[in-house]
Amino acid sequence: MKKILIFILMLFTICGCSNSKTSDIVMYGDSKSVSFDNFTLSIGNYYCSGYDNYSLSVYLYVLNNSYSTKTCNINNVSLTKEDTKANYTVYYTKKVEIEAELSSLIDFRSTIPTDIEDSNYKLSFSINNTKIIFYLYDMPDELREQRTVNYYINGEVVYTEKAFVGREYEVSYIHESSDYTSYCDVWHKDSSLKNRIDGRVMVEEDINLYGILKSNFFIMTSATDNLSYVNMINHVPKSKILAIPDTYQGKEMCIGNYAINKFIGGKIYVPKTVRKIYSGNFTNIGSETIIYYEGTKEEWKALFYNSEDSTKITNRIVFNAKKSDLK
Repeated sequence: MKKILIFILMLFTICGCSNSKTSDIVMYGDSKSVSFDNFTLSIGNYYCSGYDNYSLSVYLYVLNNSYSTKTCNINNVSLTKEDTKANYTVYYTKKVEIEAELSSLIDFRSTIPTDIEDSNYKLSFSINNTKIIFYLYDMPDELREQRTVNYYINGEVVYTEKAFVGREYEVSYIHESSDYTSYCDVWHKDSSLKNRIDGRVMVEEDINLYGILKSNFFIMTSATDNLSYVNMINHVPKSKILAIPDTYQGKEMCIGNYAINKFIGGKIYVPKTVRKIYSGNFTNIGSETIIYYEGTKEEWKALFYNSEDSTKITNRIVFNAKKSDLK
């Protein structure tokens, strides 16, 4: 009895009477090439032209990866408008002979009622025994895998974001330090900061980006200077909160002529390490701007190179302030 069962199983296998079914190949407008049965199928182009009725053309390339001539029998062709389930007649070449290691164009043509930019269409067909489903639009985000974009400063992750595989990710994040003194808006592919990224990058794997902090202020000093000089504002954070750093290159600070005179509607912190405020500062920053000074009212008045400038400032000033008061 066992011998009979074994013989039946062997015969079943030899005849190929298997219940297994090859999975359909699914492609979208932004899909890469797919391979099957010694063939590689890739997207050439697809587009519409027309006004009331639209002429659809779809061009695909089939590469014969084998070392002998192969035949592509194209059948079971259908074109469906997805929202209505309506089907449309498709014209195509039913048989293509492709010599070894060469590729051949296969094309499909149809007349449809709407542009493929306005409606979603699905083209289905078989090449020999392999069924292809080609959606004439990019893969929706909800079907895509996600990757992580990590932003690093000084070896630490300061921000992460999710991005979809196969989509372009726009590198536009601006990091702003929690102490309101610095920011970073330039990112690189490498921690050595040699390969800058501008604009967009294609997402395939996790992306690591690297930056370095820059001061919110343009500050200068020299080897012969005992102090550092704030000369202008480089960057205003989204919070509209600025804090002059306590020191720069180990030196206490001065505020140069007209360095801070166009900062309206925010908060600005001035530490006691500021030793001098030169002309034109804080006189054109709007009455709604609040100045937080770490010292006393008398110390504030003594900072001004021109003593009359201190009396011109009508903004609200908080004395004996701490940087934590900015929140």
